[in-house]
Amino acid sequence: HSEIAEVLQGLGQLDLANGNPTGALKHFQNAQAIVLEEFGPAHYKVQLLNYHVAMAKAALGKQAEALQLLESALSSVQS
Repeated sequence: HSEIAEVLQGLGQLDLANGNPTGALKHFQNAQAIVLEEFGPAHYKVQLLNYHVAMAKAALGKQAEALQLLESALSSVQS
């Protein structure tokens, strides 16, 4: 399943680069669900996807939600 998550992450990055943050958010969240189920919440891939979800949310004007995700990811990797 992690291969599917990698493809979804790539699609999300393409969507974000092409000005489609809504599509990017969907892809990133789907990838995140797969990685979360496969590796658990402390895995670095989950935190990386938190970053991508945050970037998509920021592009959608949801800066407060994006900041919260980034802070959560940072505290997760620091512990």
